Amino acid sequence: MDYSNTTISSRSDATLVATLDDITFQIIRYGLIFIFLFGIIGNALNILILSQSLFRSSPCAQLFLFASAMNLFVIISGLISRILAGWGADLTATDRFFANFVVSLSILQDQ
Repeated sequence: MDYSNTTISSRSDATLVATLDDITFQIIRYGLIFIFLFGIIGNALNILILSQSLFRSSPCAQLFLFASAMNLFVIISGLISRILAGWGADLTATDRFFANFVVSLSILQDQ
């Protein structure tokens, strides 16, 4: 049986996996920065607009204001650790308090 084709196939598969892994890493590294920036800007604008006296009397606006504030908190607390991990500085691996904080937040989000 000729195994030379399987070796070439394995090499091309390994190259494909390495290329896809690199593309995924770059998307995570740079994509999270855009999500972070647009999330901060969008939620900050929501908070500024919904906290005006015209909208404060509406229960729906109060709900959206609270949701925007919580989304802003989650974006700041959750994405910072992921962004830093993409650049090689994983705070959850080095700081015990931060690791417990991230786990607690993920438990609260699931409920």
